[in-house]
Amino acid sequence: MLNENLVSISCAADEFPGGKISRQTLYRHATRGSRGIVLESVLVGGKRRTSTEAIARFLTRLNSEDRISQRSKPVETPDEILTRSRAARSKLKAMGI
Repeated sequence: MLNENLVSISCAADEFPGGKISRQTLYRHATRGSRGIVLESVLVGGKRRTSTEAIARFLTRLNSEDRISQRSKPVETPDEILTRSRAARSKLKAMGI
């Protein structure tokens, strides 16, 4: 990443693809991530920097087909979870565990 076009979080927020976003949002993406994906960044002179290339990778990962298909999976209901849990317990009991 150090060989890429480094920019401050403030500059990156102002020039974010698709329109300006807040510095706080971009900083959060760089430190905590979004949906399990963290924006690559480095500390240079005590200031957090990212790169235009890292932003492109971050957006690509957020919008990848795998991520989209995972979000569209139906959520299990509590009854379905309980049924699965009981079935697993029965299998374990039959195995002597």
